[in-house]
Amino acid sequence: MKKIIKLNSLCVMMLIVVSSSVFGKDGNWFEKVSKIRLTLTTKQEVEKIFPGSTIKGVYKSQNSETVDYKTNDGFLDVTYSLVSCSASNMGGYNLSEGTVIRVYFRSFKLLKVSKLKLDLTRFEGKKEDDTENWQFSSDELGTMYTLWGKKQLSAVLFYMTEKQKQQFSCQNKTSPYEVDVNWKLGN
Repeated sequence: MKKIIKLNSLCVMMLIVVSSSVFGKDGNWFEKVSKIRLTLTTKQEVEKIFPGSTIKGVYKSQNSETVDYKTNDGFLDVTYSLVSCSASNMGGYNLSEGTVIRVYFRSFKLLKVSKLKLDLTRFEGKKEDDTENWQFSSDELGTMYTLWGKKQLSAVLFYMTEKQKQQFSCQNKTSPYEVDVNWKLGN
Protein backbone atom coordinates (compact mmCIF):
# COMPACT_ATOMS: atom_id res chain seq x y z
CA MET A 1 0.00 0.00 0.00
CA LYS A 2 2.83 2.40 0.88
CA LYS A 3 4.44 1.69 -2.49
CA ILE A 4 1.22 2.62 -4.30
CA ILE A 5 0.91 5.89 -2.35
CA LYS A 6 4.56 6.74 -3.06
CA LEU A 7 4.10 5.87 -6.74
CA ASN A 8 0.94 7.99 -6.95
CA SER A 9 2.73 10.89 -5.24
CA LEU A 10 5.62 10.57 -7.67
CA CYS A 11 3.23 10.54 -10.64
CA VAL A 12 1.44 13.66 -9.38
CA MET A 13 4.75 15.48 -8.89
CA MET A 14 5.92 14.51 -12.38
CA LEU A 15 2.62 15.70 -13.85
CA ILE A 16 3.02 19.09 -12.14
CA VAL A 17 6.61 19.46 -13.40
CA VAL A 18 5.73 18.45 -16.96
CA SER A 19 2.62 20.63 -17.17
CA SER A 20 4.43 23.67 -15.80
CA SER A 21 7.26 23.24 -18.31
CA VAL A 22 4.99 22.64 -21.31
CA PHE A 23 2.25 25.13 -20.51
CA GLY A 24 4.24 28.11 -19.28
CA LYS A 25 2.56 30.28 -16.69
CA ASP A 26 4.34 33.47 -17.62
CA GLY A 27 4.64 35.21 -20.97
CA ASN A 28 8.35 35.79 -20.51
CA TRP A 29 9.43 34.56 -23.96
CA PHE A 30 6.57 36.39 -25.66
CA GLU A 31 7.46 39.60 -23.83
CA LYS A 32 11.09 39.20 -24.87
CA VAL A 33 10.25 38.57 -28.53
CA SER A 34 7.83 41.52 -28.52
CA LYS A 35 10.69 43.84 -27.52
CA ILE A 36 12.36 43.21 -30.90
CA ARG A 37 11.29 45.91 -33.37
CA LEU A 38 11.82 45.41 -37.08
CA THR A 39 13.99 48.06 -38.77
CA LEU A 40 15.01 49.44 -35.33
CA THR A 41 16.48 46.73 -33.10
CA THR A 42 20.12 45.74 -33.61
CA LYS A 43 21.87 42.40 -33.33
CA GLN A 44 23.53 43.50 -30.08
CA GLU A 45 20.14 44.43 -28.60
CA VAL A 46 18.63 41.05 -29.59
CA GLU A 47 21.49 39.26 -27.86
CA LYS A 48 20.91 41.38 -24.71
CA ILE A 49 17.18 40.50 -24.74
CA PHE A 50 18.09 36.78 -24.90
CA PRO A 51 21.26 36.47 -22.78
CA GLY A 52 23.00 33.11 -22.74
CA SER A 53 21.75 32.18 -26.21
CA THR A 54 23.91 29.93 -28.33
CA ILE A 55 24.27 30.35 -32.08
CA LYS A 56 23.26 27.18 -33.91
CA GLY A 57 23.79 28.45 -37.44
CA VAL A 58 24.45 31.51 -39.60
CA TYR A 59 23.16 31.80 -43.15
CA LYS A 60 24.25 34.71 -45.34
CA SER A 61 22.86 36.05 -48.57
CA GLN A 62 24.05 39.08 -50.49
CA ASN A 63 22.05 41.57 -48.41
CA SER A 64 21.07 39.77 -45.21
CA GLU A 65 22.20 37.30 -42.59
CA THR A 66 19.97 34.89 -40.65
CA VAL A 67 21.23 33.77 -37.26
CA ASP A 68 19.64 30.73 -35.58
CA TYR A 69 19.84 30.94 -31.80
CA LYS A 70 18.92 28.40 -29.14
CA THR A 71 17.66 30.30 -26.11
CA ASN A 72 16.48 29.13 -22.70
CA ASP A 73 12.92 29.68 -23.96
CA GLY A 74 13.05 28.20 -27.47
CA PHE A 75 14.56 28.64 -30.92
CA LEU A 76 15.00 32.15 -32.30
CA ASP A 77 15.76 32.87 -35.97
CA VAL A 78 16.59 36.51 -36.70
CA THR A 79 17.38 37.98 -40.10
CA TYR A 80 19.59 41.06 -40.06
CA SER A 81 20.38 43.57 -42.78
CA LEU A 82 24.00 43.23 -43.89
CA VAL A 83 24.73 46.41 -45.81
CA SER A 84 23.12 49.80 -46.45
CA CYS A 85 22.27 51.03 -49.91
CA SER A 86 25.16 52.13 -52.08
CA ALA A 87 26.03 52.37 -55.76
CA SER A 88 27.19 48.75 -55.61
CA ASN A 89 24.27 47.52 -53.45
CA MET A 90 20.81 48.46 -54.64
CA GLY A 91 19.17 45.11 -53.81
CA GLY A 92 18.77 45.27 -50.03
CA TYR A 93 17.32 47.71 -47.56
CA ASN A 94 18.49 51.15 -46.52
CA LEU A 95 19.22 50.02 -42.97
CA SER A 96 22.40 49.88 -40.94
CA GLU A 97 24.28 46.61 -40.81
CA GLY A 98 22.91 44.32 -38.10
CA THR A 99 19.38 45.79 -38.08
CA VAL A 100 16.53 43.26 -37.61
CA ILE A 101 14.31 42.67 -40.65
CA ARG A 102 12.63 39.36 -39.65
CA VAL A 103 12.07 37.41 -36.41
CA TYR A 104 10.78 33.85 -35.94
CA PHE A 105 10.51 32.28 -32.49
CA ARG A 106 9.47 28.67 -31.69
CA SER A 107 8.88 28.19 -27.98
CA PHE A 108 9.61 25.32 -25.65
CA LYS A 109 6.59 26.43 -23.58
CA LEU A 110 3.05 26.95 -24.77
CA LEU A 111 1.39 30.13 -23.51
CA LYS A 112 -2.33 30.56 -23.00
CA VAL A 113 -3.61 33.11 -25.49
CA SER A 114 -6.23 34.32 -23.00
CA LYS A 115 -3.50 35.42 -20.58
CA LEU A 116 -1.58 37.25 -23.32
CA LYS A 117 -4.71 39.17 -24.36
CA LEU A 118 -3.92 38.81 -28.05
CA ASP A 119 -6.56 40.33 -30.32
CA LEU A 120 -6.73 37.88 -33.21
CA THR A 121 -9.72 39.56 -34.89
CA ARG A 122 -7.40 41.36 -37.35
CA PHE A 123 -5.79 38.08 -38.37
CA GLU A 124 -6.77 35.43 -40.88
CA GLY A 125 -6.93 32.00 -39.21
CA LYS A 126 -6.01 28.80 -41.03
CA LYS A 127 -5.71 25.27 -39.64
CA GLU A 128 -2.59 23.35 -40.63
CA ASP A 129 -3.13 19.95 -42.20
CA ASP A 130 -3.02 16.89 -39.92
CA THR A 131 -2.16 18.85 -36.75
CA GLU A 132 -3.92 20.87 -34.09
CA ASN A 133 -1.89 23.94 -35.11
CA TRP A 134 -3.63 27.07 -36.31
CA GLN A 135 -1.86 29.97 -37.97
CA PHE A 136 -3.22 33.47 -37.54
CA SER A 137 -1.54 35.90 -39.91
CA SER A 138 -1.82 39.49 -41.06
CA ASP A 139 0.30 40.77 -43.93
CA GLU A 140 -0.88 44.27 -43.02
CA LEU A 141 0.72 43.91 -39.56
CA GLY A 142 3.62 41.68 -40.65
CA THR A 143 2.77 39.14 -37.96
CA MET A 144 1.91 35.45 -37.76
CA TYR A 145 1.03 33.52 -34.61
CA THR A 146 1.04 29.71 -34.44
CA LEU A 147 -1.41 28.36 -31.89
CA TRP A 148 -1.96 24.85 -30.63
CA GLY A 149 -5.69 24.18 -30.70
CA LYS A 150 -6.46 27.93 -30.99
CA LYS A 151 -5.73 28.33 -27.28
CA GLN A 152 -1.97 28.14 -26.72
CA LEU A 153 0.72 30.16 -28.47
CA SER A 154 3.72 28.13 -29.67
CA ALA A 155 5.44 30.36 -32.25
CA VAL A 156 5.61 33.95 -33.48
CA LEU A 157 6.81 35.40 -36.79
CA PHE A 158 7.36 39.13 -37.35
CA TYR A 159 8.21 40.15 -40.92
CA MET A 160 8.41 43.37 -42.89
CA THR A 161 5.14 44.56 -44.38
CA GLU A 162 4.98 45.62 -48.03
CA LYS A 163 4.86 49.23 -46.84
CA GLN A 164 8.08 48.74 -44.83
CA LYS A 165 9.76 46.94 -47.72
CA GLN A 166 8.95 49.85 -50.03
CA GLN A 167 9.94 52.44 -47.44
CA PHE A 168 13.37 50.90 -46.80
CA SER A 169 14.09 49.37 -50.22
CA CYS A 170 17.29 50.47 -51.91
CA GLN A 171 15.28 50.45 -55.15
CA ASN A 172 13.23 53.40 -53.87
CA LYS A 173 16.25 55.45 -52.85
CA THR A 174 17.99 57.82 -55.20
CA SER A 175 21.62 56.89 -55.34
CA PRO A 176 23.98 59.78 -54.55
CA TYR A 177 25.87 58.67 -57.67
CA GLU A 178 22.94 59.24 -60.05
CA VAL A 179 22.92 62.44 -62.07
CA ASP A 180 19.77 64.50 -62.44
CA VAL A 181 19.52 65.08 -66.20
CA ASN A 182 17.09 67.98 -65.67
CA TRP A 183 19.55 69.93 -63.50
CA LYS A 184 20.97 73.07 -65.08
CA LEU A 185 23.86 75.18 -63.96
CA GLY A 186 22.67 78.24 -62.08
CA ASN A 187 19.35 76.75 -60.93
